[in-house]
Amino acid sequence: MKQYGHTIYLKDDPKIIERYLEHHRAIWPEVERGLKSIGIERMLIFMLGRQLFMFMETTTNSIPSATSRATRRAIRAIANGKR
Repeated sequence: MKQYGHTIYLKDDPKIIERYLEHHRAIWPEVERGLKSIGIERMLIFMLGRQLFMFMETTTNSIPSATSRATRRAIRAIANGKR
């Protein structure tokens, strides 16, 4: 099992932060299945102010870069009001 961490900052905008929180309150079952299908066994996201830290445990070496790109795209979409 490999462990990885990734950190990003949300824009300093209360509406964007609330949108992010709403989006992540309940994970859809298909998202959880999708993560497991690409080798992510566990993912936790911690928040301090507008800083996010994602911790994940994977069964492969290639997941973090792809997941990081996907995570950044999703957060940018939320931050820009497109989700």
